[in-house]
Amino acid sequence: MSINNPVKGVLPLIYIIWGLSLLFFFITFFIVIRNKADVKGVNVYRISKDLQIYESEIYKHYYEPMPGLKYYEDTFSSDSLNDAEYKTGKEPGIFRIITLGDSFTFGAAVVRFDNYPENLERMLNVNLSCGEIRQFEVINLGVYGYDLNYSLERYRKRGAKYNPDLVIWLLNDWNFNKYNEYYIPRDREIRSQLNITDDEDPRTLGIIRTASSEIREKFGKDFFEKNAKNVLTQMIELTEGRLIIITLQSLPENFKKIVMNMSTGNKFRLKNDLIIPSDKNLWIPKDWHPNSQGYKYIADNIFKYLLEKDLLKCDLKNY
Repeated sequence: MSINNPVKGVLPLIYIIWGLSLLFFFITFFIVIRNKADVKGVNVYRISKDLQIYESEIYKHYYEPMPGLKYYEDTFSSDSLNDAEYKTGKEPGIFRIITLGDSFTFGAAVVRFDNYPENLERMLNVNLSCGEIRQFEVINLGVYGYDLNYSLERYRKRGAKYNPDLVIWLLNDWNFNKYNEYYIPRDREIRSQLNITDDEDPRTLGIIRTASSEIREKFGKDFFEKNAKNVLTQMIELTEGRLIIITLQSLPENFKKIVMNMSTGNKFRLKNDLIIPSDKNLWIPKDWHPNSQGYKYIADNIFKYLLEKDLLKCDLKNY
């Protein structure tokens, strides 16, 4: 009489389970890697091949994000904005705000929902009752790495056609002390010499400092001050009294003085010395950008400023 071996009967089942587990592991691994690649999207810390370089009549190295390129789970709009699609025509009852600036406006290292323009738009629509205004639109024209000149060009190319009611330009010392027409090619040159292709390379920060220092030595203080006055004058003319400039506390005194002097006569509004606390809960570790809470903090301060100056003529219903 034969006796069935229970182990022999179970082995095929064990192999099947083991095989399915291994298959599940590889599928999961593939999905995670793919999603990680998608989340990485565009590297916002320097100009890279992930960016579409657009022609400019004025600037050789002017750049904008490539329409349709993925950034976290979002994609850049057909107008190269880190934002939704907008019609250039503005319907009745829409109050439209354009935001300009660099990575602090763009929303570096956070999903679109968490950047400051998106936060500001939600605050305006949820908390205000505004009579004839039925909806606020805050359109984000910020681009990582922009100096003053490139923000001006960006507004010319992309912003003016949206016919904004207000233009908010968030500025810091980097924008004033950087000249991209020199900085960008020099940055690339140094990276090529050192064979650096990865922005995680610890030498990257040194390159930024080196190129920035060279710019200051090459052009001098007078150049940057004259450039600031020239760019601001052009932006004031383009925006026709609709401009609000927000400066961070870090702005050097000479540039603060220029902006304050130019704000006289109500040609534009000025919120000077926006302070973002050094609280680690507002900043990304080992980075120079706010986190989601930091961007919310910026939006909250700008929202309060708009109410304080009664620029929207609205009543506060929540908040």
